[in-house]
Amino acid sequence: MDYNIRFHPAAESEYIKAYQWSEEHLEGLGDRFSRSVGKRIKLISKNPSTTRLKNAIVEKVRLMSFHT
Repeated sequence: MDYNIRFHPAAESEYIKAYQWSEEHLEGLGDRFSRSVGKRIKLISKNPSTTRLKNAIVEKVRLMSFHT
């Protein structure tokens, strides 16, 4: 089951800015960026629990590193 993923308006604005910046600095880079984000979103939509788990583990490691 694929989930419907929507950007928060602020995230959408950041995405557009990042695409435009990439494209201004190197033609075609914005498209590569867009495809990369699209692939990740598709992966998340197919299996969001794996992504949440991975993010939780990363955050826990960050907190552990910060406190040591």
